[in-house]
Amino acid sequence: MRRRILLTFILLIGLLLCLSIGLWGYIATHQEQIGAMISSRLSDNLKTPVTLKKARLGFHPRPTLDFTEITIEANHRFKATIPQLHVRVSWRDLLQGQLAHSHITVVDPQIYLLPHTLQAPSDATPSSGTPFDWRKAHLPQLHITIERGEIHLAAPHGDTPQFWQISELAAKLTPSGKTGLSFQGSGNLHLPDGSIATIFSRIELSGMTHELGLATVQAQGKVSNTTLPASLQKAWPFQIDGRLNIQSDWRGNFHDGLRLQATVKPTAAPLQLRHANAPTIQVNQCTLSCRLQQTDELFTFDEATLSLNKMKLSGQGFWSSDLSHYGITANSNAIMLEDLYSWLPAKLSRNIVSIAPQGRLTLKTLKLDSQQWPPTLSEIQAIHLDTNLTRLNLGSWSQGPVNVTLDGSAQALYLTSTPLRLAATAGHIAWPLDIKLSQRDKQQWQLHANLKQMTYNAARVVAKKADNDGQLSCTFESNPHGWQLSSGTLTLPHIGVDFSGTFRSADSYQLQVNIPELELAHLGPNIQLLKQMNLRGKIAVEETLTQTPGQPLDAQGTLTLTDCAISPTHVIAPIHTINGQARLSGKSLDATDLKVGLGDSQLRVNAHLDDITHPVAQIHARATDIFAKDLVFNSPTARLHDLDGRIAIHAHGIDFTRATVRLDQGTTATVTGTLKFHGPDLQLLVEAPFANVDEVIALWHGSANHGHTGQWPHHEITDDEQETLHIRAMVDKGIISGFEFSDATGTIHYRYGRLRIEPLLFEADAGYGSGRVLLYQTTDPATLQIEGTVVNIDADKVYSQLLKHTGLVTGRLTGDFSISGPIGSTFLPNSNGLFSVTIQDGVLRKFKVLSKAFSLLNVAQLFTFSLPDMAKEGMPFSRLTSDVILEDGVLRSENLRIDSAAMNTVLAGELDLVNNDLDLIMGIKPLGTVDTVFTRIPVAGWLLTGDDRAVLSANFEIKGSFSDPKVEMMPLTSLSNKVFGIFKRTLTLPGTLIKDPEKVLTNPDRPQK
Repeated sequence: MRRRILLTFILLIGLLLCLSIGLWGYIATHQEQIGAMISSRLSDNLKTPVTLKKARLGFHPRPTLDFTEITIEANHRFKATIPQLHVRVSWRDLLQGQLAHSHITVVDPQIYLLPHTLQAPSDATPSSGTPFDWRKAHLPQLHITIERGEIHLAAPHGDTPQFWQISELAAKLTPSGKTGLSFQGSGNLHLPDGSIATIFSRIELSGMTHELGLATVQAQGKVSNTTLPASLQKAWPFQIDGRLNIQSDWRGNFHDGLRLQATVKPTAAPLQLRHANAPTIQVNQCTLSCRLQQTDELFTFDEATLSLNKMKLSGQGFWSSDLSHYGITANSNAIMLEDLYSWLPAKLSRNIVSIAPQGRLTLKTLKLDSQQWPPTLSEIQAIHLDTNLTRLNLGSWSQGPVNVTLDGSAQALYLTSTPLRLAATAGHIAWPLDIKLSQRDKQQWQLHANLKQMTYNAARVVAKKADNDGQLSCTFESNPHGWQLSSGTLTLPHIGVDFSGTFRSADSYQLQVNIPELELAHLGPNIQLLKQMNLRGKIAVEETLTQTPGQPLDAQGTLTLTDCAISPTHVIAPIHTINGQARLSGKSLDATDLKVGLGDSQLRVNAHLDDITHPVAQIHARATDIFAKDLVFNSPTARLHDLDGRIAIHAHGIDFTRATVRLDQGTTATVTGTLKFHGPDLQLLVEAPFANVDEVIALWHGSANHGHTGQWPHHEITDDEQETLHIRAMVDKGIISGFEFSDATGTIHYRYGRLRIEPLLFEADAGYGSGRVLLYQTTDPATLQIEGTVVNIDADKVYSQLLKHTGLVTGRLTGDFSISGPIGSTFLPNSNGLFSVTIQDGVLRKFKVLSKAFSLLNVAQLFTFSLPDMAKEGMPFSRLTSDVILEDGVLRSENLRIDSAAMNTVLAGELDLVNNDLDLIMGIKPLGTVDTVFTRIPVAGWLLTGDDRAVLSANFEIKGSFSDPKVEMMPLTSLSNKVFGIFKRTLTLPGTLIKDPEKVLTNPDRPQK
């Protein structure tokens, strides 16, 4: 039995050996036919010609058919040269004429993959063939092994392609069941910079019943320690530096969707992402997931998510098979602004960070359809971008939070925001952004901003409420140098602005601005001060703003004034008919030779502003003649001459830097000081080398209507009315009503209806004085009041200048006085006052009263010396004192005493200065004794004597014209007790008086001769 089994086994082995010898004999004798069959089957499977030359037998280690020098081409995009191809053919394949169960080994293949725009190397120029469509390929059920293969990947690089090389390629393709296929490969990737990366991939295909495009794919790929060559990143908007690892996972099919998961991580140090003018970004990880599908001409993707550091984008899109057309729809998570700023150019990033340091940006929608890379803004079909700013800073202004939304498309973008509010001491502005940006053509855009909801109030000078119309529009066009701005208009209530220009960068642009017409009456309608100033007229502005890199902003232009007018204060007349042009340069303004009306006067004015944003106008005004009423004075007829004034006008008032002026009667003055708009309050300092006080006072005389515009409120005068005008005067020399003085100082105060000069200090000759002057304008006529004190002043001047009469006395006057009366020809008959005077060492000159009294007594013979002629020379005296009342032009005194070497004299009564009449009683006390003078008295008189027998007094009544009075002696008994008391008290008469003249004549106690 055992022997039979062994024999049977040997027979079977022999049979198999014979069959094998027969098969290999058949193969050896039919190599060309088998080679043709293999070539045909490979061509059918690859859908491209495959040429195999004569096969030969080989053992590797099993018996194979070996082919050499094989070339495979596919429409200029794929080419392979295979030096050796080993085919281990199965009996089934030979019997069926198939290769399904054969094993193919490809040794040292050279494979070239080229894009359609490139050609193969010159030594392997591909020929034309049928286009290769991998999706429709039917992969053969072949066992294929690649050993030591090389793949050359071509990429555009200038005029010639640049090839990447994969060497040491080891791959194995193995059928898996009837409809499956598995692939695994690895190799070394040679990069253009000379470095080598390792690659690995594993692919499992199933369900390949029809086309490869319908097969289900499970694939993993990995590239380790690689870099991204510059040639690959040439068209990218950024560059990535550093070594990285790429890992991917593919699952699904292109019909229903092939899902991709890809991760990029740095090998060691973070990747450096660089782009022009921006700081380097460190990338720690980048992941991508999506679902891919392919139709005949398009690849599509959806459910895509791209994560880069903390940023995440989601979306979908497509690209054409020739990469000439692509589209994206994307959105993002909330991206922190600080993460986003690193993608911006450094300078722009610094500027934006200062404006919006923190916040979040969310891309809700982005739709892009482009046929170029990189895309342009014009290819954005839709965008919706929300920005939530923690704080928005513009200069010193800050607000938060602020929400900004960008919505629309490349054809029309809309920028909106929550209201932006800017508040300052001088005003505010609030505006919810409402901007539309639309594209006219590829290079031209139109901007339109709706300002209807904007509100602003700039120091109440210009203001706008919500729902008042307002808009801004302009056209800008891109060119090789930047942007061209044209047809710009800004329309707001009562103001319109036209603008145009060129923009190269934030520090290089030129802008032309034109305000054709601005009505000044529309400025400050709610400001009481500006309403009172009654602004009128028109201005126009033409200005060019030029910004040059590294230089401050340069502004040049003109300001045109047409019939402008302003009433800055009621203290001066309205300024009107301002016509001319001013030159704008930087922030400064200069105007020369402007024609300006001031009330009824005409001025020539030069003006200068250093900074129009903080306006202080430096004014130089000149006039040959100017009406006094057009300045701070009341007189309707008085004129000032040779006015040359420099003033500074600012928000609070007017500073009189220096003004000089001349009056008709020789007064010249230099004026400095301030005028406040709120009050108003005028404070001036007037310095004059010479002043005629009469003509200065006359500047306020003639009208009580001080003030020049009905807009300024006038009101009834009250006791506590505040004075608003204060002029401190310093006069080297001057004159008042002919009275000369020097080194005078005084302060002029004015309130409506009253002028006050107080304090008033002056010097005259060797004396000095002080006082005050009051002018009441509300009376008709105006009333002048002068009060004061003088010390050691020339009495002759005071009498003649204040009372308008020839002086009766000379000497040094000291005393107090007060005099008042209406200004004009009625002053003297209506004048009133009080005087308390003392005059030292003077002369009663040309006093006919004394002359006549002396002639009655023949007083000259009573003395051992002769007296001067009273009618011609006057009488010297040592002292004159009196208290005098002036009432309606009449001087009254009850104690005028004159002490002299010859006699003491007392007068009581009145002197009518209006009618030049006298009504006086005079007492004379000769300084001698009866023993001396009795025998020389030629006439009988009434003499008053004392116990010592001295002649005490002779009394006279004086009446009549001042030029020729009537003088009569008066009996003692005719004196009233009042007059007698005055004489007794004034002449210091003794207590016991002898009233009987006969006792004097007989003198019983006189010794007998």
